[in-house]
Amino acid sequence: MDKSKQGQDQPVFLSLPDAIMPPGAYPFFTTRRGGGSLGVYESLNLGLHVGDNGDLVAHNRERVKHLLRPKARCLCLVNQVHGIKTVIADPGNFPSDADALVTQETGVAVAVMTADCAPVLIYDPVQRIVGVAHAGWRGALNGIVESCIDLMETLGGDARRMSAIVGPTIRPPNYEVDEQFFLTFKQHPYHDSKLIVERFFLSLAIRGRFQFNLTNYIIERLHERGIPQEGIKDVGLCTFQNEDLFFSYRRSTGRGEKSCGRQMGGIILV
Repeated sequence: MDKSKQGQDQPVFLSLPDAIMPPGAYPFFTTRRGGGSLGVYESLNLGLHVGDNGDLVAHNRERVKHLLRPKARCLCLVNQVHGIKTVIADPGNFPSDADALVTQETGVAVAVMTADCAPVLIYDPVQRIVGVAHAGWRGALNGIVESCIDLMETLGGDARRMSAIVGPTIRPPNYEVDEQFFLTFKQHPYHDSKLIVERFFLSLAIRGRFQFNLTNYIIERLHERGIPQEGIKDVGLCTFQNEDLFFSYRRSTGRGEKSCGRQMGGIILV
């Protein structure tokens, strides 16, 4: 990025095909381009909790809100804790400790922030409900996407007519894990009868090392919960690999950097 132009460009959203989701909802994923943050946070860092200058982050968020208008009149976030709690968006109030948001209000953008975890967007076009989940390995394993769908169904939705998008996340061959990580999945009660967990792990030549496919795991959990396979889309981009587009916590920590920025994935009823 040209340093002389940093902070002068509009935020750059990921380009998505029109048919990725049924009409009536607007999905979006920010990239790291088009903001004013510096250093390891360059340039569109949207995370207030990662050590960046708060004024710059606030300015970056305002840029995103401006680009979302007139589709969105407000932006709702949560205080993400890698849990499985889903809440109904409540514009104007302090963010809840949760990892998924749901709304039936037109013009309310619900979003989560990520830097290797997967943003998962869900939409029921009949009942007109949208949801967004922050699905890292821990949340995906313990049921965050199911929690989001459950609340959407409580509001009248039906998983069988929902669509979902899995956004940019870390992917093989960049997601290497150890044997304890594999055993955490293998021994989890969910996998007793539901999924063959080995399908999502590639055993490497080094004993006790694996590649984990978080995206495929999330897709399978969405499908098991009732969303038709044809309704689940994947943007197919790796946060670790695409440094020019995305922040990556694993990439940054591997370099010994103190922190990294956060991008955003979200959805709006229009």
